[in-house]
Amino acid sequence: MLEKIISQKKNRLQNINQREKIRAWEKELGEAPKAKDFSQALVIQAEVALIAEIKKASPSAGLFRAKMDVGKTASIYEQAGVSCISVLTEEDFFLGSSDDLRLVRGASQLPVLRKDFIFTEYQVWESKAMGADCLLLIAAILPTAELKRFSSLAKELGLQTLVEVHTEEELDQALEAGSQIIGINNRNLNTMTVNLKTTEKLIQLVPDGITTVSESGISCRADILALQLLGVNAALVGEAIIKSPDPGSKIRELLGQKIKTEVSR
Repeated sequence: MLEKIISQKKNRLQNINQREKIRAWEKELGEAPKAKDFSQALVIQAEVALIAEIKKASPSAGLFRAKMDVGKTASIYEQAGVSCISVLTEEDFFLGSSDDLRLVRGASQLPVLRKDFIFTEYQVWESKAMGADCLLLIAAILPTAELKRFSSLAKELGLQTLVEVHTEEELDQALEAGSQIIGINNRNLNTMTVNLKTTEKLIQLVPDGITTVSESGISCRADILALQLLGVNAALVGEAIIKSPDPGSKIRELLGQKIKTEVSR
């Protein structure tokens, strides 16, 4: 599945004059607002921070919602207490778009992560143009040299990078590239199977001082508490929130607010 997604993304990029667009952005983005500090938003609290995701569909689960008011959803996320918002911008398999991220940017004051399959310099510039504060780099599809290069370019543009890993080898690669925010994906991108033990295994190998995010397969408060015991800084949750009939209530449940209210009674 990963190869299929990358192939489709390459086809889309072939139709764009990337050099020309970058030259235009070099002139236009000098006056762009300073990006928000994505990493800081995840580590300023004692408990596990929550990154809620805007995701309309996925290859493994299909369509989540036929219609979604992206701006309203972002507002609900912010009001419910999440620390950051993640936006899937991949068009063909996740039904996302750059407009989704811009809508989130306009509707929320929270730091925004662009999640996509990024493997070109153009896409890093594009992330800045969309209004992202942080962008996803996937170790499974990028050699160490490219991770370093794209991370360096992102830094020059005032953006942070979250480097996603699924294996010990990919974690070593991310650390060699100097990654400061590491996302441990519990989902195998080739088979689409999920195993929360992946975070338990890899978190032990992450040095102190690195911000850690557990991704995929997190669906309830018990999962969040388990991650807290492991020392994870943040959890990225998409499907459990999107599929809930009341996303705000689901977020509060994940954050433990519902439990605290009941106990106070």
